[in-house]
Amino acid sequence: MLKLSNSKGLNNMKNKNPELKNPYLISGFFANVFSFFIWIFVALIFPLGLLLVYGYTVKGKNNLRKIKGSKITISNHICYLDCVLTGVGLLPKRVYYPTIASNMKIPIINKLIKLLRAIPIEKNNMNMLSFTRTVNCILKNNKTVHIFPEGSMELYCNTIREFMPGSFHFAVNNNVPIIPMAFCFKRRPWFLKLFGKRPVLQLRIGQAIYPDLSLNKKDAVERLMKQSYEAVKTLFEKHSDYFDYRKIILKRRQKQEDKSVARQQN
Repeated sequence: MLKLSNSKGLNNMKNKNPELKNPYLISGFFANVFSFFIWIFVALIFPLGLLLVYGYTVKGKNNLRKIKGSKITISNHICYLDCVLTGVGLLPKRVYYPTIASNMKIPIINKLIKLLRAIPIEKNNMNMLSFTRTVNCILKNNKTVHIFPEGSMELYCNTIREFMPGSFHFAVNNNVPIIPMAFCFKRRPWFLKLFGKRPVLQLRIGQAIYPDLSLNKKDAVERLMKQSYEAVKTLFEKHSDYFDYRKIILKRRQKQEDKSVARQQN
């Protein structure tokens, strides 16, 4: 695991805008104003669409309002619009979130997700170091970062998969709380079945979990990761009641694979 930088340069940036330190992030007054209005548009238009298509609702926002200052929110990663769902769910707070660096190379899309505060991440050491420094700086400026600790998206996965330790290193090194959240699957009511068969999504926000700084760093990270995993798992299992859509997805995948094999044989 790449160690987080504690360089002198980072310590001197406490009162500076972290966006100035990364070329992928927005900087400047007019860019920030434009970004704000783009986000207002998303905040006004997307909730209606998300309500119709996903039946999207949010529960437990009081747990988020209690926390002032920097925080890391985490959740399971179960659909292509998780970042949008998270951003809308946490309004009026604005959230930074990681995205794969290749998204920054897609015309138009790259500009949009940059304005929506995406942070590109690559797996080579130099870019990981840049990503690490950027997240540290954002947290030092009393902002919120959302991370998917499962590391990858698995469409409508019925379980909470194993967590990776990165987000918990950030929490321990910056002494900020983890806010566990879970996208839960609810049975779709009859009046929403016109908009698809997928389950209704409900974002459940749990209570903050703080790192135990009395432990050494390795143990503090492991404990925080375990506590956070159990919190997300409990939220998901307690508030989900519909899991059949995952079976439909797997059947579709199998049919596609069978067709692909048949074409190759012909």
